[in-house]
Amino acid sequence: MLAAFEGIAKRMDVTINRDKTRVTRVTDGFECIGFNFGKRTSPRSGQQAIYIFPATSAQQKRRNRLKYVTSRRAPISPKECVEMVHPMGMGWVNSFRHPNARQAFRGLPRFVNMRFRRYWTQRSKGRGCGWKRFPNSKR
Repeated sequence: MLAAFEGIAKRMDVTINRDKTRVTRVTDGFECIGFNFGKRTSPRSGQQAIYIFPATSAQQKRRNRLKYVTSRRAPISPKECVEMVHPMGMGWVNSFRHPNARQAFRGLPRFVNMRFRRYWTQRSKGRGCGWKRFPNSKR
């Protein structure tokens, strides 16, 4: 299997990283280019199918980048902060909208909301995470 893959990669003029390349079972899953491929049972049909998810490493990289931009002590205005975060979030969503990314997409707004709450609380000389001052529900 590895020899066949090497032949394909050679024709495509791509080098293979020997440290990262390995042969594994599809049921164990594997990560490639920010995606996690794995064989799972379909909840609708009950048949085995290959599912593609955003890799946890890709999600963590995006969160680390958002943490850097939404630092509580960032010397930027709130409007500039929103203008920086919005394209980052939309770019990530556009990159991962085709695979099964529902669970990852649910976590992204929660993470961004938490970062903004902390940012706003710090900017207004408050303490804590700002859950009482900036709740999820609009009253």
